[in-house]
Amino acid sequence: MKRMLINFLFLLLLFAGCSPTRSEPVPSLPGASQLAPTLEASELAEFRSEDKGIIIAYPDGWAVVDSTSFTYLAPDESLFPWKRSFSLAQPMYIINTMGPYVKRGNQQLNIPQPTIEVAQFIADTMDGELVKPVTSVDINGIDGASFLNESTFGHEYVVFLRIANKKVVVLSAHGPVDKSEEMQSVVNTIVLKTHLIED
Repeated sequence: MKRMLINFLFLLLLFAGCSPTRSEPVPSLPGASQLAPTLEASELAEFRSEDKGIIIAYPDGWAVVDSTSFTYLAPDESLFPWKRSFSLAQPMYIINTMGPYVKRGNQQLNIPQPTIEVAQFIADTMDGELVKPVTSVDINGIDGASFLNESTFGHEYVVFLRIANKKVVVLSAHGPVDKSEEMQSVVNTIVLKTHLIED
């Protein structure tokens, strides 16, 4: 699973890039399904990532490690993938930002792509099979997309949030199939509480 996770993160890094944070979120597409939170606000804590220009809410008491490229979340720091105590039986959550481009031509010409196109490209490059297809989602009125992938190592649930015209926040959960519903619930709650740092 570690190799698969590394491949996924490398793919996201290929299309990551610094982008202005002072931009309006992109409205959701007509008819997009709405995400609903499952955790109460009283159960959440906030974390401010200066490198990514965002503030996230996550389950209170969890461990957070923030780097320039990725933010890692886990119920306990012993569950991070670089720890000897890392277990494939427990979910791990990762956040990063990227530009709304997966085609070099669009990136070179500075022409953003729809969020669902970005999500579809990422999904198409992953091993395994989609349990839930790439779908447009409404995240507090903001354009988003999500999919659920199943591989020999478990489930990967990924949500994309077009938090600004040239910035997409990618939240992903990786873990065993029997914890899939829990992973989706946590990711949906986090993405619904994610917002830009105000300058």
